[in-house]
Amino acid sequence: LKLNKKINKFVLVLIAFVSFAHVFGTSYIYIGLHRYNSKLNNEYNVLLEEAKDYKENNPYRTKTLVERNDIVLNYSFINRMNTIDYFASVSNKDSLYTYKQLGFNSMWIESHSNNATLFMDAIIGNKYILSSEEIDNEYYKLVKKYNNGHYLYENRNNISFGFLIDENDTIFDKENSFIISNSLYKNILNTNENIFEVSNDFSLNNITYEELDDNFKKYYIIDKDKTAYFEKTISVVGKQKIYFEITKHLDNMKNSVTSEKYDLYINDELVREDAFSEPLNGVFELGEYEDEEVNIKLVLKGSTINRGMYIGIMDINKYIDFLDKYGIDTNIKFNGDKINLKVDSDSVKILFLPLNYSDNYKAYNNNKNVEVLKVYDNFIGIKVNEGTNNITIKYVPNELVKWLIVSLISLTTFIVLIVTKLYNKITEAKFVRNIAYIIYNILHVLVIILYIILILAFLLSFIKYIRI
Repeated sequence: LKLNKKINKFVLVLIAFVSFAHVFGTSYIYIGLHRYNSKLNNEYNVLLEEAKDYKENNPYRTKTLVERNDIVLNYSFINRMNTIDYFASVSNKDSLYTYKQLGFNSMWIESHSNNATLFMDAIIGNKYILSSEEIDNEYYKLVKKYNNGHYLYENRNNISFGFLIDENDTIFDKENSFIISNSLYKNILNTNENIFEVSNDFSLNNITYEELDDNFKKYYIIDKDKTAYFEKTISVVGKQKIYFEITKHLDNMKNSVTSEKYDLYINDELVREDAFSEPLNGVFELGEYEDEEVNIKLVLKGSTINRGMYIGIMDINKYIDFLDKYGIDTNIKFNGDKINLKVDSDSVKILFLPLNYSDNYKAYNNNKNVEVLKVYDNFIGIKVNEGTNNITIKYVPNELVKWLIVSLISLTTFIVLIVTKLYNKITEAKFVRNIAYIIYNILHVLVIILYIILILAFLLSFIKYIRI
């Protein structure tokens, strides 16, 4: 009896603590938002204005070049622009890791559409750019300027939403996004040529390193009174665009040690201070050059850890030729939980669609059931035959029938218990109340694990990865 009283007191104190923490945390969120009401309302009204330009069955995505503080990440729910900007809670870990591996920015549980290469934008269907600044280059044309100063641009070239490939490949076993791009390029063109020349032979000046697990390296400054830097000189032949990538862990929490450790110089001119911070950690464009020498210098500002540093040099002529000749018209149309496509092919191929894979998709080609392939580790692939392929893809949850049966059984049982006197008999049984009491105590212990032990584990793991 005394033990039960102590347990009850402990449970009451624990419930009070958890309730206070919940109320305090929730109140802080809503009270704290009050000072942002004006800003949020203005932002919401701007997104509603942008939503007026929404076009049905336009599958193409929008790349966002707007400061994180000036636009909410899940803006596409309001302005209806397709994008890969989202919180991982509306997708899954594979999708988050995929776009990170392809060279796009990623922070914590956020996936961002900025950075990456022109070629990768074409692959995933990034046809538009929503920017807070004017863009002056030959690849994009202005579509509209909004009242808040946002600019909407469209790629001048033919962007295809989907490609025909010869065979499947993977991405998570590749060292960097440039190698992935070369795999896609060769697969679509059926060629042995690459679109990117890839190199990582930087010279180390006043820098040493040690090998760590999982192919990571930890770099140190030898003499802190002298400048420490990585350096590489590139001889550009023809017209080429140069990109730079630092490969890291796919788990964003473990990448804080790579943030803001460098100053980036091109031809001895500082172009980016505190480069590769958390909000901007994807593939970074160094510029477009033609028949000249380009010197790249990355000044190390403190010890850091990464898997590798890579230069990707893209041949502009190959990029333009790729867009002009190898895109396809998929005639894609979205209708609720169905996607309809019409694709012509001169041989048996795999239709690569830049849509996140799920095993809940069912596909039909010319009214015949076909397998939905998982291509490049996260995208949808459909085998197509020679001739015209009328394809329908449906989203049908695999567990739908099973959970409908469970729900019906539960509903029937509930009705029987309420209509008859079984409910009162069960609840009045002493052994049932004892079982309920034990279960509630177990749940209280689980609350302790959830609110205390897991939080401590998270904090300890975070401290581990930010410590150099």
